[in-house]
Amino acid sequence: MHYLFTASPQASIHGTLVVSFSISTTGPVIFNSLDPQSALCTLPNSVRLFFWANNNGEGPYDRWWSNPLSFTLAAGSATLTVPLRSSNWSSVNGRIGNADLDINYQFERALLNMTRLGLTFGGGCSFGHGINVRGGTALFSLTEYRIQ
Repeated sequence: MHYLFTASPQASIHGTLVVSFSISTTGPVIFNSLDPQSALCTLPNSVRLFFWANNNGEGPYDRWWSNPLSFTLAAGSATLTVPLRSSNWSSVNGRIGNADLDINYQFERALLNMTRLGLTFGGGCSFGHGINVRGGTALFSLTEYRIQ
């Protein structure tokens, strides 16, 4: 699994994203990063909040991830609460939203041009290159995704 998303209910969002989910496993589950460079980096295999803006663009400031907040993949449940403030998010190239005035502007622009909301799964060197499971099974259940 890589990206899990849906169309944003509104083009401009503000406030806080709240996401609740559970992961149930059977057997000796190993969550495995699909990042081809995963041996070079140490990001834990995790799920994190994500949003896509600017008509699902592919530019350096069109996709944003909650950073540092994430959930390391394991059996259990969690609620992630992430305010939509630039200091809580990083771009596709890993730039924190408040790193400088230009990046902060790009983050604020993305919030005004929202197209998709969701989660991504990743590890190794990336937040969204995907995860698979070895040695057992895992079920990811999303129970809430809201803007407050």
